Amino acid sequence: METLEEFIKYFGNGEVGKFWKTITRESLIPITNIPDKKNFLKEIYNDIISGKYIPSKPRDYILINKGQNVIRLLPVFNVKDSCVYFYCTKKIEALIYGNRVPNTFGGWRLGGVIRSSEREELDRVVANLQSYEMPDGSTISLDESFEYAMPASFNPLAWRENWSEFMRALYVNSRADVYQYVAELDIANFYDNINIDTLEKKFEKLSQEKEIKDLLFNFLKNWDLGNTESGVGNKGIPQDEVADCSRLIANFFLQDFDEEMFSLCNEYGAKYFRYADDQIILAQSKETLEEIISRASVMILKYGLCFNHRKVKIMTKSMFETYFSFEWFIDRKDLKTEDTDSLNRDIRYYKGNKKTLRNRGISVMLRILSLTPAGADNISIEFLKKEILNTTFLTSPKLDVWQLTKLYGLLNADDKSVLVAGLREKSQVILQNRFHLILKKFFESIGEDIEEIDSRIGVLNELFGLKTG
Repeated sequence: METLEEFIKYFGNGEVGKFWKTITRESLIPITNIPDKKNFLKEIYNDIISGKYIPSKPRDYILINKGQNVIRLLPVFNVKDSCVYFYCTKKIEALIYGNRVPNTFGGWRLGGVIRSSEREELDRVVANLQSYEMPDGSTISLDESFEYAMPASFNPLAWRENWSEFMRALYVNSRADVYQYVAELDIANFYDNINIDTLEKKFEKLSQEKEIKDLLFNFLKNWDLGNTESGVGNKGIPQDEVADCSRLIANFFLQDFDEEMFSLCNEYGAKYFRYADDQIILAQSKETLEEIISRASVMILKYGLCFNHRKVKIMTKSMFETYFSFEWFIDRKDLKTEDTDSLNRDIRYYKGNKKTLRNRGISVMLRILSLTPAGADNISIEFLKKEILNTTFLTSPKLDVWQLTKLYGLLNADDKSVLVAGLREKSQVILQNRFHLILKKFFESIGEDIEEIDSRIGVLNELFGLKTG
């Protein structure tokens, strides 16, 4: 175990320093008494070296609608447990770097070694496909184009940048004539089904640091002990409010599967991509994809996982390009705003393609919102009001305060009052508290009373009866 001074450095300044600010000041469920950082870290250190550290129950939960009112729980850890989990992931990140598989993205850790490797890999992809540059000779870049929403992050820009680079690599490779079909795969309840014992054995093969292993798996097996009936958990890692740590652990768990998928796709002359648990396969024919998917669906069972058959999607190349709207986003990469005709054209594109766009076009709709200027015409404003006030969107993980703030700023005084009243009505029927927590922050920012929202959050907490620390 490091000295106290070495331990504290893990929570230092720079990119790593964002961790402390995120967990103490940026949670949707604020901390009332923020501890003194140095003294608090000293207490944690002493608990660890004395063997007294025991994970507590989450201090709260954020509820999101997965669909059809099925709830996804995002635990919100107390500061001590967040610090321990963060410390463990920082300790193991160098081990994860050694087993990366080509064309997999999402394994970075706040500017860690994997991040630079991903950039080098992407540069090689682009360098090998010079003939697929844009017609004007410019380099393809989607850095400002794609929305990738996370509940929270120590470094949200890193999520967006990595997702944009993943999209960029997909776009460049999909332009090759050899690939005519594309498959999208989804692992069913991925985080919930990660086997902790398998994860622990995998870690033991890479590291002899028993202290870190014991600390990490003490946390992973006991973080939700108060809400499980079977005692110590051996299945599932937390999909917590601040998603970085579990994302790194999940990425580690999938690396052996990545190697098998990479080899399997190579057998068929296909190409495998993965970002977190989003998987894409490019292949020459539909029949090739069907055979790869069938073999992969058997292969993944050995890891205690399976594909969600309802979310497997096979597309032609042209369908795939529309599905992700590559060209549409690229055309708007550098835009800050649009005129009326352009906005109305974008709205027609969204309405005409909504059923065939990924996630029913939410990212396209949000890009339209970001481009809508003050003084926009009624067609644009009515479109945005209808889409944003849709209950499906309000209960989704894509909802954020900026969207409500932007829409509010586009309205006149009377319409602002109508919007606030409409959101209050929604609050009385929506069951997922993430909406109410975001609504509370929005109302606070515009000077609206939040007593009714606080009351509703209390009612929902009682309704779901979750045990918190």
